[in-house]
Formats: sequence, C-alpha cells, structure tokens
Amino acid sequence: MNMHHQLIKTGIFELYYGAMKSGKSKALINRVEQLRFLEGVEFFIVQPRINTRETKLKSRFSEMSLPTIVIDEKEPAKILDKVTEKTKLIAIDEIQFFDETIVDVIYQLQLKGINVVAAGLNTDFRGEPFGPMAKLMTLVDEPYSLAGVCDVDGCNRRGTRTQRLIGGKPAHYDEPIVLIDGTGAKEEYQTRCLLHHKVLKD
Repeated sequence: MNMHHQLIKTGIFELYYGAMKSGKSKALINRVEQLRFLEGVEFFIVQPRINTRETKLKSRFSEMSLPTIVIDEKEPAKILDKVTEKTKLIAIDEIQFFDETIVDVIYQLQLKGINVVAAGLNTDFRGEPFGPMAKLMTLVDEPYSLAGVCDVDGCNRRGTRTQRLIGGKPAHYDEPIVLIDGTGAKEEYQTRCLLHHKVLKD
C-alpha cells in the first residue's frame, strides 16, 4: 500500500513542461515505469497521432521505451473510451498537440479519481503558449518546469525556448505552428535561452 500511495495520486494532475531537449519524455518514463511492477494497477500511455512514428514512448536521453496508445489529436475524448474501472493512472506525452478539448478530458479524469501525468512543450517556436498548455496550467496540481541548455555555441544558459530554423534562419512568426514532415522547407529545431530565441516578424 505504501508503494501505491507513492506512485498513484488519486485525482491528481501532474505536468512536466519545458522546451525541447529538456528531458520531458524521460521524466514521464521515469515517473510511470515502476507501475509495471505493481499488482492490480492498470495504466496506459497516450500519444497524439501527429507526433507518432511508432507506438512507443522513447526519450532521446535513454534507451528505455514503453508501449503507447495513439489517439487522434483532434479527438482527445477518445482517451475516456479507454478507461476501465481498474484504470488508476493515465500518462500523456506531447500533450501540447491535442486540441483544447483535452482540458475537459483531464478534468473528467480527475473527477473519476484517475491520476494523470503528462509532458509537453510549454511554448511554440513563437514563444507563445503551445496549444492548450496555458489552460492546462489552470488544472495542474503538481507542475514541474524543466529546461535544457541553449544550443548556441558558448552560451550554456538555461534553455527555456524552442527555436525553429528554416534554411538556417529563424522562422517567421506567420509560419504554421506545426510543420508536418516532408511539407515545406527543411527545418531544424534547437533549444534556446531567452536571449538567443529569435522570431522574425518583418
């Protein structure tokens, strides 16, 4: 029972958020990995379809991976269809890609007493709240702010922003928030500190 108390937090919403390469997915994996060893505890991990190349949650920082359920980012309510009476915890990776109805889904899960643990980018390449993240922050019980290291040579400051580069130059503000692989110019993403984060507006 003590182990259950530590790993299952009834009705609590935990959120790991930060820029890319800040260890969000690793933190999510570490948070739920031990649940596999608890008897009588049912949990599952969700990924949005737009972000999925395979049905496993992986971290760029380790070889560890866990199986996931893929849900269309425009239909987060389908997460509720996966819930059973035995479901104690649901983990959601890349939560920023879901549309804003994910906010009500999280609320409904909390009302059911389910522990929700999620990870997502705090801001988009413009430096603005990514998708539903601002509204999700009004629900979160346990927020965990993570940061990387600025990718600019010699900087080493706290990386809190995600930089999009197109052809080696900062993306224009009017570029779409999400670029699908293979559509448009070759893009690159970096972790940047506030000082080195650039967005073109002219």
